[in-house]
Amino acid sequence: MSASCLRRLISIALALAAGCYATVDQTDGGVPDAQRVDARTADAAPALVDAPRPPTECDGQPAGARCEVDGECDGSGHCIHILAESELPEDIAVDERYVYWTNGRPPAESQVQRCAIDGCARAPELIANGQIWATRLDLRDRELVWTNWNVDGRGGGEVLSCPTEGPCTPRSLLTGPLAQDLVLGSDTMFLGGMDVLRSCARTGCATASAIARHDGLYSWHVALTGTTLVWVTDQGVFACETTSCSPRRIVEVYRPNGLATDGAFVYWTEWEAGAVRRCAISGCAAPQTLAVGLVGAMPVVTDGRDVYFATLPMGDGEVYTVPADGSAPARVVATGPRVFSAGSLALDARNVYWTDFNSNVVARAAR
Repeated sequence: MSASCLRRLISIALALAAGCYATVDQTDGGVPDAQRVDARTADAAPALVDAPRPPTECDGQPAGARCEVDGECDGSGHCIHILAESELPEDIAVDERYVYWTNGRPPAESQVQRCAIDGCARAPELIANGQIWATRLDLRDRELVWTNWNVDGRGGGEVLSCPTEGPCTPRSLLTGPLAQDLVLGSDTMFLGGMDVLRSCARTGCATASAIARHDGLYSWHVALTGTTLVWVTDQGVFACETTSCSPRRIVEVYRPNGLATDGAFVYWTEWEAGAVRRCAISGCAAPQTLAVGLVGAMPVVTDGRDVYFATLPMGDGEVYTVPADGSAPARVVATGPRVFSAGSLALDARNVYWTDFNSNVVARAAR
């Protein structure tokens, strides 16, 4: 996943304006190292390619030409299906029937929406309306949980939930500090944010408990595999056990962005380096580079077999896939004006899904 990219870029800009990065404690707030490596020493990655694939009806067709039942060609031989047009769509999640997302419409008009994975005639179902700024969301056990940003006008946050079956009356689970990211465990949710990583019961809590501290740093992205919690700050990738969180640094990386894990490895993107890398969740002497030479690499997801990631060049971007073990070069899955700023990705067995906060679409393409 990801923070939403738009919020992160806004937050970074505000932090720089306030001089926050000049006062960051470079000692990581006392977090011990598992491995300290410089990502610049990582091994080289295969070149980016649009690998050979079976012919499609989009071959030789311009962007916007019709394909399949309700798709449109991206101008590079791929068929994209626009599920919905949604103002400033942000985070995305998928189950066996629906695609869910938040959008960042003007304050108090933000929404949570969904569409059937096979399409909804570009008329998505409204799950929750009147949100201040619905941002991150996660889905587990037929429950959809999302965060609201700036609910008090001073940067505070709220976490809400609804069942995925039946009518939705959003239920507030927590109010307090802004959550930069959210991931659901079986009975606990974990929240990334400024200075600390927090936890709260899935049923709700009056105050979230601090489980890890990173003074002066955001925990931008959070992921969970079994009982192992993984997160990134501007100084690396970290992990701990949810049963008793004693943070360890998996790898030292300068400002990693998107984060994903398959239980054996962690995967992340690096905006400045234009790279996608991975490291064993136990730590590594040097991360393995899966792709490099990217412009604005941000969101990343994996199913353990393949890794999908997207670029945000603020122009026609791309969604790519690469084998999780790096055994082949990355190849393009979708490109063009519908992938202008893909802020979040999701996977199922057939498709990759994304939100685009500049072209204002929620879309999918075959894997």
